[in-house]
Amino acid sequence: MSAKNRTAAPALTASIVYQFERALLQLASAPSGSAVGLEVLDDLAQYDEASGDIIFLEQDKHSVSEHGYQLNDKSEAIWNTLKNWLRIHGERSNRIHKYLFVTNSKVVDGFLWRLGKASKTNEEVSALVKEIRSYAIAADASERTGGEGLIAEVQSYDDAALSDVIRRLELIDASSSGDPSAVYSELEQRLLLPADVKGEYVIDKLSGWLQRVAVEKWRARKPAWITRRAFVEALKSVQDTYRRQKRKRERAAISIPITAEEIDNESSSPFVHQLIDIDATEMAIEQAIADYLQFSKEKFRLIEEGIVTADDFADRSLELEGRWQRICTRYSRALRSTNHEDVGNNVYNETIDFKSDLAGEATFESYLTSGHYQRLANEQLVVWHPRYWPRSSAKKRA
Repeated sequence: MSAKNRTAAPALTASIVYQFERALLQLASAPSGSAVGLEVLDDLAQYDEASGDIIFLEQDKHSVSEHGYQLNDKSEAIWNTLKNWLRIHGERSNRIHKYLFVTNSKVVDGFLWRLGKASKTNEEVSALVKEIRSYAIAADASERTGGEGLIAEVQSYDDAALSDVIRRLELIDASSSGDPSAVYSELEQRLLLPADVKGEYVIDKLSGWLQRVAVEKWRARKPAWITRRAFVEALKSVQDTYRRQKRKRERAAISIPITAEEIDNESSSPFVHQLIDIDATEMAIEQAIADYLQFSKEKFRLIEEGIVTADDFADRSLELEGRWQRICTRYSRALRSTNHEDVGNNVYNETIDFKSDLAGEATFESYLTSGHYQRLANEQLVVWHPRYWPRSSAKKRA
């Protein structure tokens, strides 16, 4: 696209995204009983619900230009921010703890660099007040540029107000957490995520949540204050969702290789003899062996990776046994008039044609249920031929 066809939309969109990233970062480390606001008092603000004090006001300046945001000594962005902070300071005075000027550009010297130095001494504060008053502006207000007009408004405040704001002002630029590329890594550190939860997933979902909540408040013509409490609840919900989705993602059967040797080793296993007893087809037996092997491998992986526990599988075994018993009961009346092998086949086919939940979540691969039943049949916790009904419940479960 040619330069003349470009619009300001990309830069504006990037600035909005940056503001939301910063809000998420602040919420991640916000103290209990606080809230972070978007476009309330400033780009961002944080207040303490108990005292009503403003913990900080934050002004965000983002640029997509390779040269960064233009923040020279007479930059309107700097002086307009100072003007707004001084106005709010006049309304709230000591109830504002900190003023943060945040940019994704690197600031290495100049007025803003001196202004944003942390832990300024009284001498440094006094020197900055004098520097503010030293900027020359046109005497006639009608002849002032936009920047000069802002400087004049800042200079109209007394030394005490200027000193208060300067003393509490800090600069965060691209050399620290102002760099968007560092936001994700810093956010992961602040979130203290458990090892089994993927940080990128959580941050993306929290970003969507934050944007949705803020927009809903704006559309309802309400200030977009987001409480730390709501953030913590959203974080827990996102982590729970991630774990549930991870739990659902058992591997596809095709991605669990089994060898001819493994199949041959199971050809004389008890569950195979059970299928021979009911005259199961060769194809059905081959599928049963494959299901058994894939289930065994996937069960080991799911437990090893902490996705589910051995107790989850033990509970599922009991549920599957109970379901098999109910199916047997329903077919027991057919024993009087139907070939027993046929009854056994019917019970078997209906029993395995099912996808059982695991740890309270749905499963999607047939082998994870069929193979589990083969495992139970291997230990004779379920049996197919009617001659073995009812089975003993005293055996060890899979």
